[in-house]
Amino acid sequence: MTLTDCAAGSHKVRILLGIEPTQMQALLERTFESLKGAKKAIVHYYNACAPSFRKIVFNQDKAGVKAIAVAAGTTIKRLADAAPETQWGFEYSPEVFSSTEIDFAVEVCNAVIEVFQPT
Repeated sequence: MTLTDCAAGSHKVRILLGIEPTQMQALLERTFESLKGAKKAIVHYYNACAPSFRKIVFNQDKAGVKAIAVAAGTTIKRLADAAPETQWGFEYSPEVFSSTEIDFAVEVCNAVIEVFQPT
């Protein structure tokens, strides 16, 4: 899922998109197209990391679910780098945190941090 906030003039716009991993690239590109010209934008995204979602929804192991988060972050960073006129902020959350193993949630968050290299 992607939650996007942007400030256009004195207006604040919030866009929420549900993103399936197979559709992620195209939907992230459309999200950034919709933000073209924004002075500031915060892109918040998340994916479910809990065991039940890994098994039932994504049919992925831990590495596969972490790869989803990293791939989305890599795409978001690439799209933001291509729009330097906007002041970008980035946020990530491991969805269903309360039923995700703490060490795995930290592992996924650290992998996302590596993508964005915050200062």
